[in-house]
Amino acid sequence: MEQLLINQVIIVILVTINFNASLFLDYDYLVVKFNIRDASSIVLTRNFTIYRKIEESINVEKYATYNSRPTTFTFSNAGVILSEKYDFTNTSSYFANDEYYEFDLSNQIITYTYSEKFKYKRAILQIPSIYKKYFPYFLSTSEEYIDITLKITQKSNKLTISFPTYRFDENTLTYSMFLTTTTINSTHFFLPLKYKDELDGMKTILRIDGAGRNEISITHEITFVAGDNVFGDCDTSTYCISGEQAWYKFYFQ
Repeated sequence: MEQLLINQVIIVILVTINFNASLFLDYDYLVVKFNIRDASSIVLTRNFTIYRKIEESINVEKYATYNSRPTTFTFSNAGVILSEKYDFTNTSSYFANDEYYEFDLSNQIITYTYSEKFKYKRAILQIPSIYKKYFPYFLSTSEEYIDITLKITQKSNKLTISFPTYRFDENTLTYSMFLTTTTINSTHFFLPLKYKDELDGMKTILRIDGAGRNEISITHEITFVAGDNVFGDCDTSTYCISGEQAWYKFYFQ
C-alpha cells in the first residue's frame, strides 16, 4: 500500500470586504468606514478620517517628533497606517566635527516611520549670502541665501544627510568648477583655508522640500562653530610643529 506524505496544508479563508466612504459637507476631510465580514457574518469595523493635502512647513527646533496630517491611508500587519512620523531627536544644532576644515552632517539623522520609502524633491544647505565670497561658484536662489545641494539616504527607517561628490582644489580647499591637476573629487565638503575666524558662528539652514508622501517642507538651523585647525600653529591647531618637536592636543567629550 503506497503512503502519501503531506508536507503542507493550506487553508484558504475567503473574506469579502465591504468598503464605504462618505464625504461630509466640509471638503477639508473624508470620513472612511471600513467593514470586513467573514463567513460567520462577524463584522470588524474601523472608522478614520483623512484630510486634503495642504502645505506644511516644519521647523525642527519646535518639534522633537512630528506626525504629518493624514492625507492617505494604507493597510499593513499593524493595521491602518495614516500618518508619517518624523523623529528629530537625533539631529543637532551644530555640525558634527569640531575642527575647522569641513561641514560634517553625520550627526543629522532623522527617523522616518511610514509604510512607503521616503521621497523628497530637494535637499539643500542654505548659507547666508553675506558669505558668498567664500563660496563663489554656488548659485543663489534668493537674495538671502546661496544653496548647496545635499543628498538623503534611507537605511531602514533612518534618514542620513550628506553631500554629493564635489570638486575641490587640494591646495586651497576651495570648490572648483574646472578639472585641473590640483583638483580632487570628494564627498567631504571642505571649507576654504585661512577663513576660520570669518566663518566661525555662521548659521546655516538645512532645508528639505517635498518630503514624504505629504510633500512637507522641513527646516533646521545648524550653526558652524570653527574649532581648532587640523594642522597649523600650536595655539589654534590639533596638530602642530614647534621647532623640531611635534605637539599634539587631544580633546575628549
